[in-house]
This record gives sequence, C-alpha cells and structure tokens, in this order.
Amino acid sequence: FNFSDIIERVAGGETQPEEGTAGPAIALEIVSTAINAGRFRFSDLSGKQPARSEMDDITIQVFDLYLATGDEHLNPFNITAAIPGGGTLKLAGEYRLDPLYVDTSVQATGIELKEFSDFVNNVVPIHLSSGQLSLDAGVHLEQQGADLAFLFTGRDLSIAQLAMDDFMADPPMARIESLQVQGIEFDLLQQSVIVDRVQVINPLANQWMDEEGRLRFEHLLVEKVVDENVQQKVQQQAPQSGSPAAQEASEPWSVRVNRLQLDNGRFNFSHRHPDISRGHSVTQLNVTLQNLTLQEGERVPVVVSARLNEQGELTLEGDMALVPFNLQMDYSVKNLPLAPFSDYVQAASYLRIEKGALQVAGSVALDTAGDAPITSQLQVAVDNFQAEDTRTGKPVVQFKQVRLDEIALDTLAQKVSVGAVTLTEPNMLVAIDQDKQLNWASIAKDEGQTVAEAATEGKAAEPATGSTPWHYAVGKMEIKNGLTRFEDRSVTPAFTTGLHNVEFTLEELSSERNDPIGFALTSKIDRYAPFNIKGALDPIARQPGFTFKSQLSGLDMPALSPYSAEFIAYNLQSGKLNLNLDYQLHDNTLQGRNNIVAEQLYLGEKVENEDAIDAPVGLGLALLRDVNGVIDLDVGISGDIDDPGFSVSGVVLKALMNVLVKAATSPFTMLGALVGGSEDMGEIEFAPGRAELSADNQQGLQKLVQALQQRPQLIVRFHGAAHGDLDTPVLKKQRIQERVAAARKMSLPELLEEAGDVDWWTVRANRNAIEEINDALQLPAAAAREAALQAQNPQLKGDALDAAVYQAMYEAVADRQVITVTDLLALADQRALVVKQYLVDDLQLDHARVAVDKTRQEDLAGRVVNLELDAR
Repeated sequence: FNFSDIIERVAGGETQPEEGTAGPAIALEIVSTAINAGRFRFSDLSGKQPARSEMDDITIQVFDLYLATGDEHLNPFNITAAIPGGGTLKLAGEYRLDPLYVDTSVQATGIELKEFSDFVNNVVPIHLSSGQLSLDAGVHLEQQGADLAFLFTGRDLSIAQLAMDDFMADPPMARIESLQVQGIEFDLLQQSVIVDRVQVINPLANQWMDEEGRLRFEHLLVEKVVDENVQQKVQQQAPQSGSPAAQEASEPWSVRVNRLQLDNGRFNFSHRHPDISRGHSVTQLNVTLQNLTLQEGERVPVVVSARLNEQGELTLEGDMALVPFNLQMDYSVKNLPLAPFSDYVQAASYLRIEKGALQVAGSVALDTAGDAPITSQLQVAVDNFQAEDTRTGKPVVQFKQVRLDEIALDTLAQKVSVGAVTLTEPNMLVAIDQDKQLNWASIAKDEGQTVAEAATEGKAAEPATGSTPWHYAVGKMEIKNGLTRFEDRSVTPAFTTGLHNVEFTLEELSSERNDPIGFALTSKIDRYAPFNIKGALDPIARQPGFTFKSQLSGLDMPALSPYSAEFIAYNLQSGKLNLNLDYQLHDNTLQGRNNIVAEQLYLGEKVENEDAIDAPVGLGLALLRDVNGVIDLDVGISGDIDDPGFSVSGVVLKALMNVLVKAATSPFTMLGALVGGSEDMGEIEFAPGRAELSADNQQGLQKLVQALQQRPQLIVRFHGAAHGDLDTPVLKKQRIQERVAAARKMSLPELLEEAGDVDWWTVRANRNAIEEINDALQLPAAAAREAALQAQNPQLKGDALDAAVYQAMYEAVADRQVITVTDLLALADQRALVVKQYLVDDLQLDHARVAVDKTRQEDLAGRVVNLELDAR
C-alpha cells in the first residue's frame, strides 16, 4: 500500500512509558464530527493491468464522539457513500475504541459490479459486464479479553443481472438473472458459517471447444491467482507446525448451507471444429442441495432435473457427504435424442445418425475412503435408431431397440457384468459397390493420425506391476426379428436379397468361462428359404475358434442369375438350392465340409461375358444332375486363416468351378464313376475295314447306358470314323469278296460261312471267281504265279503251293481295287449306324437321346468313333 511505510514506522516507534506515577486519564468529547463531499480513490497496480475505483460524495457523521479508556460510553455514527457507476453504501451504528466495540448495519443498494471488473480480472480472467449488488447486513466487532469477536449477519445479499464475459463476446460466457443469499451468519470466534439459502435464478453459461480440443473455461482453471513471490511470502508467514497459531488454524470450521438452489439454468455447448455444426444444451436445469455441510459424515440430499437438447430428461436424486466425500445417487436419462450427436460420428465415419433416443436408468455409489471404490447398477436402451451412409444416402442400420439390462460395475472387485443384451428388429444393409468395395469395410474415414495417436504410436501399454485383470461377464445375447439386406452392384443386374426373421442367441460370455459358448441363428433368405446355424465359440482365451453346422433349404436359384452370368455366362432358368455346412476353426486352421444340393437347376439364356469360364457348363450341370433332377455335391475345404491369400468364399467358389469344369471337360470320367466304368467308354474302336462291335465295345456301351439312365438330361452325339491307310487294305479285300459272292449269286455272309474255318479263297469255286477277276485285270495267270513261287522256293509243292498261288492272286487283284473317299465315308457312317442300333435297339436307349451326325471328310482320321455328351 502507499501508506505501508507509515504504518511500519508507527508500529516500530513505540516507546516504553516513563516510570512514575500515572496521572488520571483525560476524557475527550467531540459533540459532532462530519466529513462532507469526500472522495476515496483506490488504485491497484500489482496486477497485469492497472485497476482503479473511486467513491464520491462520501458523507461521514459521528455524534457525541467520546474518547476515554475503559469507559462504557458508545458513540453513534453514520456513513454514506456514492459508489462509482451508481449505487450507495450506508453504514449506521455505534462504536467504541477501547476496548474495541463496533456494531453497525451495512446497506448497499444498486452497486454496479462492472466498475470493479478490473480488480476481478487481475485475479481471474473474467470481465464483469454488468451486475447490481445489494446487501442488507449487520457487523458486530468486539474485543473480548485476548479474543476478538467478529460476527457478520447478512439478512439478504443479492446480485441482479450478473454478466461475466471473456475475450469472446458472442456467445456471452455466463449470465445470472438473480443470485440471492439469505440468512448469512459468520462467527469468527465460533468458527461457524451458516447460510440459510442460496438461490441462483435463470443462470446461463455458453461453453465451447476449439479445434485443438481446448475448452472455453479452461483458461479460468489454469490462470495463476498469485505469482510465485506472493506464494513464497505466504509460506514464510505461515505458522509453524505445533505453534498455538497452527493449532488454532487446525480447528475445523462449521460450515452449513441449509438450502442451495439453482432454478431454470441453461448450459449451451458448441464445438468450433469445422465438421461439427450442431450444439447441445442443458435447459430447465434445477438443482437443490439441502443441509450442505462440511461436518464429517453429514448427508446432503441432492435433487437435479434438466432437459437435454430440449427433449431428453435428466434426473438425479440421492445424497452425499462432503467429508469424507461419498455419494449414493439414482439417475435416469429419458428420450435423449441422438441425432444432435451425429456430427461427432460423421467426423470419423460416413455414418449419419438420423434418429434414435437414449434411455438410461441406474444408481451409483462412490466412496473416497480407501481405494475409492465405485459401484453402479444401471440399464441402458436406445430406441428407434436409424443411421445412413452419407455416400449413398441410404439407411444402413436401423433397430427398434437395443437394450442392456442389469449392468453392474464394481471397481474395487474389478468386475463388470451385463445381465442381458437384446437387439430388437434390427435392419442392416450390407452393400458392395461397383468397385467391389464393401460398405462396412470402408465406413470409417481415413483422416490420418490424430495428435494423441501420433504421440503414443509405438508405445505399447504395459500393465502395472502387480495389477490384476478385470473380470467381466455378459449374459445372454439375443437378436429378435432381425433383417439384413444385401446389395451387390458389382454385378449386372445388381443382386439384392435379404436375411429375414433373424433370431439369434448367444450364451453367456465370461472371463471365467472355459467351456464352449453356444450360439444359434434361425432366419429365412428372401422371406421363404429357411437358413439356420447352430454351433459354439471357443472360450475367449482360445479365440479365434468355433464349430458350427448350418442348413439352407429351398432357395430359389433364378435370383442368383447376376452371379451365374458373371461366372458362367448364363442366367438360371430354375432351381432350388439346399446347403449343409459343417465348419470348425481351431489353431488358426479352418476345416469345412459343404454339401451342396441343387434341385431342378437348369440354365436360361446365354449372356455375353468374355470373362466367364470357357467350358460347356450346360453339359457339366447335366452330368451332375441325377434322374430326379438333383445335383448333389460334397466340397471340402481347409486352410490357414493367417494366410493372406486364404478366403473361404474364394476357396468354395473355386472348388465348385473345378467340379463343374471337370464334369464338362471329362464327362465320361464322371459317368464312369457312376457305374464303375472307365473314362474310355466314350471311345468305340473298330477293326480295320469292319463295322461290327466287339464284345468289349458292347460292354462299354452297356455301362454307358446304365450311366445315362441316371443322367436323363444327357444325350449322346457322334459321327462315323474311318482311316484311309488302315481301312483301305481291308476294304479292297472286302471288295473282292463282294465280287466273288456276286459272281456266285450268294451273299457275303453265305460266302464266308461256306468256307467255315478255312480261308474263303481256298474254296474251288471262289478260286475260279478270283481267276476270272485276275484275267480281267490282265494280271499274271495261276501257272505263271506258280512258276514264280517255285523259283523262289523249290520246296513249295502241292496244296501249299496252290494256297500260296491263290493267296498271291487274291492280294494282287485286291490291290488293284480302288477305294474312294466315298467308300471310306460309307464305312464311317456304317460304323455310326451300328453304334446307334446297338444303343437303341439292343440297349433300349431312347432314340431321342442319340444324335448321329453326318460324317465329314475331315472325320476320316481314325477307326475310333468318339462319343460326345450334350445336354438337351
């Protein structure tokens, strides 16, 4: 202070009274003392900015001022002052200096607090924009021996239209329409503070958070109230432990507020992040605390109610003790709309919350004694929720309600449990776009690391030494009447389906559970085809792991045409799909068995698709389809899920395609497997120049017909076959046989039958016919041939010589025969006819299932008639 040095000099200049006999005290009386039109100025230059205030027109009146030591006479006084900016201060009472006694009333009216804003701002960075202070109180100060009694009784203290601001003018930081404090009693000797009622009416606070996550009020919490020098001086002047002053300071004060009340408060919150546009509000905030005291163990009843974002209802009711602090509270939140919080979700994802309401009801207990345990029981529900994908504008998740019952938290026991989780009527959209991207796989935005993420990157959390793990348990989980919609726009036309009437249950999950956790799902695909799953999850400690069996019955397959067009270039005309799946995953190894049954599966129109597999798919299906129109396949898979290239759907699809392609490209192998035949039963080999079926050929055709009877959609198609080099020599000899038979006026079979077991040309009549042909061709006669043969082999005589002569003649005349392409084509057609006749006439195969094509010249490349299969 500017007068501190004067006080120090006066205090330090006291002298001891001179020894001697003290004279009588002198009494002084001043009848009237007055100060009129006074002015008091106060300047504070110790803060970060100068603060100044003045009181004008100060009037002080003191009557019958009587100064005498030990006299009981009291002196009345009256002080009035005009406060800067308006308002008055009045003090009226009586006093005595020795011993000290002051008893006065204090009345302040209409004091403008903004005039004192600079003083406040030096301590707390708040600007008082407005506010009128009124006070009606009494002060009693009296010296009682070594003690100084001080009693302040405030009948009423009120502040009206209080406005507090910071550096941001809009929105205003805080407003209070009225602050009333009644029944104040401050007793220094008794170390007691009692307030009958504190009432805050229509308070308003506007809070926001900037882009860096700093709150508006944060600077109020971190501002230094005093600098380090002041703190050091306070520490130096503090009484030492054990001193009388310290013991006195350690005496607890009795503080009680009978009723603390906040009426119709409003709290607004907004975010300055550019992606967050919606604010939030707490309105109609009413808070009542009764018997608020620092007395150890005293309970303080608390009642709170408010509106959250105008629609939600918040209630708190319970009690607490301040020393030591503990509380027991019941709380509830009803109908809190979730859509206003959508901006926070959208900042990190492509989800926008369209609607939904939060319901919470529970109780909480907190005790700061010991380990400060918290126990809480509650239930949480979200009703009528809907969120859409902002990229498409389509709702992707909806549900009537999700409910968590019997939630219990115990921090001392390190245990959290949920009695039941129930999801009612969920509706989810799973979609694949034209680029084959799954909507849920990319629903989160990739905006890069946050500051906090970057700071903690690479720093793995280490468990505290001696820490014990938390225990958790989640009771039965259920999904009731769910729907999952599926869209795939990567195929043309787009594929859509749905999993309807989904019912799902999962047994209790628990950190203590060591046995498998059962689950079951029932549903209908496209409303009608039942689809069920039943299985068990491995215990949490052994995840990932599971076993399950699944069944699908009667799925209409034409709806799968977009995929059949994609892979095999055909739409599906008809068919019903049935599946039986059996899967298990243990030790990262997946084993699966897929039993796939397709009933009456037939292809529709062909679709232009250059990327489809190049195979006769219709034939493959016909080969797989049995007599009842059923395709029954067992496809097994296995793989390591840690392998980046492993995909369950990919493996199954590849296996199916392999079966289909193999059936189409190796049809007789598959047919042979049905009847135990070989893969060559589609090959009918004829003897050179002949058109008769061998016994082996007949046996092969018999097995073929047996297989075809099990595959009624197959037809056999073939054409004849002949080979110029191999068949021509035999055909030439057959030509001679035919001429000889004609010359003798008999059929060729009769000719051969006549010869019996000997060569046909050994018969005399046949030799004569051969000689005629030989002579006609002007070839060497029999005598010439005989002489030539004897010259080569003199030992050749008799019948052996005759046989050699006519054999040579037979071969010579045969060699002179001309076999044309037409002759070979005729042989080929004859062979084809023989096969058809055996199939139709002998084996009774429906003639409509046998198609014989005309042999072409380019088919004259072999003696084997190759059967082909086709689907009708």
